[in-house]
Amino acid sequence: MFENSLKKTLEASLHAGWPKGRFQQLGRKNVHGIPINIGIRTQISQTGPAALWHPISLQSENRPEAQLATAKATALDIIQTRAALDQYKKDKQFVAVLSPRVRSAGRMDEIVSSLKAVADQVMTANDNEALVVRVQEALRSLEVMPIQRRARSQDAHTRRSP
Repeated sequence: MFENSLKKTLEASLHAGWPKGRFQQLGRKNVHGIPINIGIRTQISQTGPAALWHPISLQSENRPEAQLATAKATALDIIQTRAALDQYKKDKQFVAVLSPRVRSAGRMDEIVSSLKAVADQVMTANDNEALVVRVQEALRSLEVMPIQRRARSQDAHTRRSP
């Protein structure tokens, strides 16, 4: 259910803020015989940077050890994608985490820390409104800032001696 919420949020955010953006559900691919979940790929423009999104819902699992195992599996997916799939090496890796219920959040710091070790960004959300805000912030981080260039007249290499 969380994966579907993330997909809908990504599609709606791209449509509203980046009409030329792209959305692809890549799913699983075998890498050296190991099934790897590549994730959901977004790109805010035709030539701009791309991001691979990995949704993790920790609410359906009460055992912190199982939650940590899920996070480690996602970390492995990210590591394998970067190491073995050239077409996705330069993509940003974003992980969206639906936080566990309070009574089963005993290892949340460890879970987030293990994901931050391999992902470019880890965003946690407790509800759909928080998810929308985090997704839009992450998409904005993909916007390419224009490069400011010094005027040629200020460049030491083009100055002429009097």
